Amino acid sequence: MPTPTLVETPVLSLEQRLEELMDRKIAEALSSKSSRQQSMVLEEDHFSLEVMVVPLPRDFKQSKMEKYDGSSGPVDHLMSFVDLMRLQATPDAIMCRAFPPTLRLEARDWVATLPPKSIRIFDKFSKNFATHFASSKRVKKTAISLM
Repeated sequence: MPTPTLVETPVLSLEQRLEELMDRKIAEALSSKSSRQQSMVLEEDHFSLEVMVVPLPRDFKQSKMEKYDGSSGPVDHLMSFVDLMRLQATPDAIMCRAFPPTLRLEARDWVATLPPKSIRIFDKFSKNFATHFASSKRVKKTAISLM
């Protein structure tokens, strides 16, 4: 392994310090949780550490909307969710965590297939979701298409 150059050394040091800081913040966040909650967070979680350490706002209300099951087009569900989150000025990290509970069946199963720590930004998460379920959109049949 080559030795780091002078330019690489500060970057490595900065990366190490950032990683240590993240580890410390996660430990602080987890110290207030029960052992069951800790194991749930530490297991193959789909959310990045950056998403997990953002505290839930005190006045946050989970959206009361119909759960999406993957059998229809995803865009309407996504737009409704985003509208409800914007009403509360919900931070991006909280939107990432608040979205999976609005899913069920095939859609919920899709989230379970995501790689660990892969959910970092809601924009990317929502685009992946919309792309995956785009083929589920129901197309209205016309008289001509039935012939």
